Amino acid sequence: MRWLLLFLLTPLLLHAADEEGTWSKPLNGLQARLFISPLRKGKDMRSHFDLFFQLQRRDDFGALMQVSYSPQMLVLRVVDQDGKEWPGRGREVGGNQMVYPWNPLILPREAFLSFPIGSSFRQGTGDTLGEYLEFNFWNQWKIPPTSSTIYYLTGIFTIPAVPRDYSSANENWSGTLILPKVEMPRVP
Repeated sequence: MRWLLLFLLTPLLLHAADEEGTWSKPLNGLQARLFISPLRKGKDMRSHFDLFFQLQRRDDFGALMQVSYSPQMLVLRVVDQDGKEWPGRGREVGGNQMVYPWNPLILPREAFLSFPIGSSFRQGTGDTLGEYLEFNFWNQWKIPPTSSTIYYLTGIFTIPAVPRDYSSANENWSGTLILPKVEMPRVP
């Protein structure tokens, strides 16, 4: 079922990849952005959207680019139309944040990679009713359902420099990309 969904979303994602102005400035041959899918109904018949992190290689080198992605390298923020940061909350799982190893992402020349990193949902009653954005399970933001404020998602992606491994043909990417803000759709 997930493969069918990805198949159906592929034309939309490819079209979105062609849009200029939503990507970070290229740095060391790489640029990134956040992409929010259109609202869709889930199995519970509630509308929600999915959040994707997208990388695009922007250089002419033939060597493979290695990006040591892990969720801790991507710091997201929700801001309102005035740029004021909306507080989120971390959630502990079993007393500690979930930490697990990630294999490096390998990008050939002219590569485009998109993968899901979060989703929205609406839940609660009374004071707990709200729209929630969840990123990598332990970071959550709650948006009041009655708010007319426009909210945006932005972030910073940082990979620290590491000494080159000359036994590998891959180029290790390092640097900091500032992700342009994207408007968060309101979940009805």
